[in-house]
Amino acid sequence: MKISCSARKGWQYHIRDWLDFFRSHAKIHSNFQYDYEDIDHVFGQVEGTTTLWGGRIADDINLTKVDLYWLYDKNIGLKLPLTNKFITKEQYEESKPFLKRYYRKGNAIITSTDKLAEYIKQDFPDYEIEASCIQDIVDTKKLEKKISLKCYDTIVLPIHMNDDIKFLKSIKNKEKIRLFLNVECSYSCPKKICYGVTSQVNLGKKEKMMCSFYDLGLERKFYKDHINWNDFYFDKSKFEKIGITKYKLVPPWENQQRTALMYKKHRIKIFPNENFKKRIKNLNKEVFFILSTARCRSSWFGNLFTYKDSFCYKEELRYIANWDEFIDRIEKRPEKYVGFADPELLHFIETLYDLFPDAKYAFLERDRKDAELSLATVVEKEFQNVDIVKAKFDRWDKDTKKFKKIVKEYTYLHWKNMDDAKAIETVWKYILPNSKFDRDRWQLLASLKVKTTIAGVPFKINHKTCMAPYFDFKKLYLTK
Repeated sequence: MKISCSARKGWQYHIRDWLDFFRSHAKIHSNFQYDYEDIDHVFGQVEGTTTLWGGRIADDINLTKVDLYWLYDKNIGLKLPLTNKFITKEQYEESKPFLKRYYRKGNAIITSTDKLAEYIKQDFPDYEIEASCIQDIVDTKKLEKKISLKCYDTIVLPIHMNDDIKFLKSIKNKEKIRLFLNVECSYSCPKKICYGVTSQVNLGKKEKMMCSFYDLGLERKFYKDHINWNDFYFDKSKFEKIGITKYKLVPPWENQQRTALMYKKHRIKIFPNENFKKRIKNLNKEVFFILSTARCRSSWFGNLFTYKDSFCYKEELRYIANWDEFIDRIEKRPEKYVGFADPELLHFIETLYDLFPDAKYAFLERDRKDAELSLATVVEKEFQNVDIVKAKFDRWDKDTKKFKKIVKEYTYLHWKNMDDAKAIETVWKYILPNSKFDRDRWQLLASLKVKTTIAGVPFKINHKTCMAPYFDFKKLYLTK
């Protein structure tokens, strides 16, 4: 067994004390114990300037000269996280003095690009080269391609791949694989936008860090809740049984508390589990989605498509907490056609389309100024804030562009055509191809004002746990 440990600590803490903390925490909260001789590398930022830094903002020193002498004395190597995604040959050449400074047998480099791996392997052959989890190697084809390059000594798989035991068993070169032994925020993150942004910040191309959780409308905070730290660690015995012996540990410190809760609270929400995907495959339903911004008559369409052998949920995300409950809603309906009409679903379009690529999609659109004015007439305190309304529609504009780029086939209806029977019939035939358009029903509903507002039902909604980000306006729409 060989373990690489993060040195993400303040310079004032000696690496010995830091590693002792690692070991004690694992012993108390997990089923494995290890000693110094089991540690092959410690990774973190060191003294010296280079544009190759990535993963974390290069604004601190984790390992001092004193730390390095102690590590070398214990036969523990230094691993440099040089994972900038946008390096050039010129930047590499400029960083050669930095690379020479720490060049010794037993030390290693983490890279996110094959280009940098090849440069270093050629000029500094004694460095061990590790493919970062940032490379997102998630299938056999990608893995075999990396191994064939012959420049990587080890390959770190993304944390969520720990759950795919079938894939791990199928790997032929298990001696090259390194798995995380505990969780961090990337385990739950569906986008990982920080990887690219961090690289740009270190190159001076962006001013500040960005996080996918903000982009998704989820709160990124340091939880004060009681945490079961046993959930922070994976069961190493499962990996040992299939022949994997190299691992990676991230810090079990207070700022990482969010990760333990992400593991339990958010992963199903963002990354539906395998059981969920199996349930989708076994569905004997024709699923459809009616997506839009606010004030596009989505509730009206929800009523239109609740008809005979069709049922359409209206703004259901406010009542459900995760994707498992989402599929529950589909399974329990006796109708053949089951759909959702919900503007909030547009914020989940990437995950939604990945899970339901064969579903029917209808997109309703209205000129933004008209929609904003209509929203401002709703009796809700939050809507009285002009900045919030503007930010909300900015977000919808962004997600609308995603929808039109991602979804390959859908039917479209503009607001100006919503009183046109032929236009409505086109949407009807697309979603319910085996059901004759009921013109009388359309005329009846057209004469009614069907709407759903938050104001009559707030007592039914747990704003903190519901899946819809609709209720947390400031956090979702005003956070950069």
